[in-house]
Amino acid sequence: MTTKTRKVTQKQAEATLATVAAWLGTKGMGTPKCPKGREVDDHLNHVDDGSECLFVTFGPAPTGQDAAYRGLGPELVMDRNDHPTVLLEGGPYDWAIDCTYEVQAVLDRKRVNVYVEPYAGYALSIFPRWWS
Repeated sequence: MTTKTRKVTQKQAEATLATVAAWLGTKGMGTPKCPKGREVDDHLNHVDDGSECLFVTFGPAPTGQDAAYRGLGPELVMDRNDHPTVLLEGGPYDWAIDCTYEVQAVLDRKRVNVYVEPYAGYALSIFPRWWS
């Protein structure tokens, strides 16, 4: 039996942040994209002629401290309560609770070897998977 404590690596935490950003994109928080390749503005209208884009999709939400402060996307805090946490206080209500199972399923498929758990409705904690 080893006494070595496992920790979440920066790479694992960043993979989790990217997965959360992609999940938020499915909820309309990411960069709007027209499936026909036309440029779309913040009001979901085509830039070239002002017509509404009826089939707009969203890319991943922006990440980082600036995006989180403006409520546009999550940020990664590596040392919150002794473990990494993805924070977004201006996101959808209880987003961290809602995304847990979907984000965990993606992380498992990618073999990131962490598990996520909501700390609060605005914070998703990342822990090392010690049982695998």
